[in-house]
Formats: sequence, structure tokens, C-alpha cells
Amino acid sequence: MVNGFEILKKRVGANIKKIRLIKGIEVKMLCLDLQISPAAYSNIERGVTDITVTKLALLADYLKVSYDQILDFEHHTQFGDGPEQQADKEPAMATEQHMEGYMVALEQAKEENRFLREQNSKLLNMLAQQQDLVKK
Repeated sequence: MVNGFEILKKRVGANIKKIRLIKGIEVKMLCLDLQISPAAYSNIERGVTDITVTKLALLADYLKVSYDQILDFEHHTQFGDGPEQQADKEPAMATEQHMEGYMVALEQAKEENRFLREQNSKLLNMLAQQQDLVKK
């Protein structure tokens, strides 16, 4: 029998995964940045292990979302637009325009993410080269 806490763990893990995918963040990079083992992180996304408040705070900060957006993703479909804000929006007609704008913003964010990862890689290579020179 599955209890409410097991369902909550799976829901929170699934929400974290959805947000990570929407933001185009790779598990490998997230784990390196947050110093979490890939296995431990996978268990969080799959809802196998409880997430600590500390890890929740780290992930929320890293993903640039609030805690409640992770805990209740379905009511924050546009990261910051809860049900009370969405009620004021034009239905249907605005949805297509919002989707187009969202897709453009998503592509821009992905491109910026790629650029920043390239810059990070270059900096890490330069640092490694400097460390090699110091050792010699």
C-alpha cells in the first residue's frame, strides 16, 4: 500500500525533473555544480529518497524557482503564474501568443545555457593548464 508521503516524494521528484528539463539543465552539470552524486540525484527525481530541506533550497536556488514551485509544479505552470494570476489572463486567444513567446524565450535560454557552458569549459581548461604550469 502506498501512503501519502510516498506519493508526495514521487510528485516532488517528478516536479524537479520537469523544471530541470524545461530549463534545459543536464543532470551531469547539476550534480557537478551542487556536488550531489548522480545516483543520489536520480533517487530524488524518481521519488525514491526523501529530499532534505537543505537540498530543496539548493535545488530551488540552482533552478531559479521558489520552493512552492517545486512542491506544487502543476499550479505554477509558467514559474510565477499561480492560479490566482492566471484567472486574470485572456483565455485561448492569448495562449497561442504566450506559447510562441515562451518558445522563443526557451530557445534563447537554451542558447545562453550552451554559451555559458562553453565559457565554463574554457575557463576550466585554462585553470587546468595554469595548474599544470605551476606543478612544473
